[in-house]
Amino acid sequence: MIPKQSESFFTTKSLDEYLASENKKEFIYIHLVKDSNFIEGINLEGKLFHERDIEDFLISDHILAYEYVIDKYHKPLTADEICTIHSILMNNVFRLQKIGDAGEYRKNPVYIGPKYGIQEGGIIYKQISKAMKNLEKDIANLYPNYKQTENILQLHNEFEIIHPFNDGNGRTGRLILNWLSLKHMNQFITIDSKKRKEYYTSIKTGRQDYIDKHPEIKFYKDRSVKQQFIDPMFLISCSKPKIC
Repeated sequence: MIPKQSESFFTTKSLDEYLASENKKEFIYIHLVKDSNFIEGINLEGKLFHERDIEDFLISDHILAYEYVIDKYHKPLTADEICTIHSILMNNVFRLQKIGDAGEYRKNPVYIGPKYGIQEGGIIYKQISKAMKNLEKDIANLYPNYKQTENILQLHNEFEIIHPFNDGNGRTGRLILNWLSLKHMNQFITIDSKKRKEYYTSIKTGRQDYIDKHPEIKFYKDRSVKQQFIDPMFLISCSKPKIC
């Protein structure tokens, strides 16, 4: 389910605007990369290119991932393609942070929610491959109709609920969103970082719909997190509602 006011949290840019732009990398950075990172609490304002640290890769590899999407969007979006997108986006970040291989599904539990209080259990990692194949089928069944934007947002939300990777799920999900938006509507969709609360709400409201649609997919049990038991490093990584 997408809230009735779903359009309030995103804007669009036509593919023609991108094709007519003099500096296409700058177009991607300004209209797609900056807000997608800011949603995750990553402020790239004033950041210089080619400093070769993690923040620079957050820019340069994100642009590369969008260039890949723009080059390939006319093809079917499969689970393997999604892994490729994640690999392009996160390979250097994963390497520098030593958190495994980008493009590979997580092998650990994940919980989504505020840093204190009730956190909802994510999909059990052993079922990620099955869930991603279900998503692939849902994407293949996407046909043009008057609710196209809503349908594409629902598929994006389905990916976020699956949360298949250790990090970069939100940014990968928005790359998927734009692959489908380009393919079916010839436009980019940018989530407004100033309205991320509404954006997160649209994802959260789709969780029960997903559970009802896919009863064979199991989730970890929700958990309650108390402040006094949280590791200081956990506070850094989960200082906002965690839908990465």
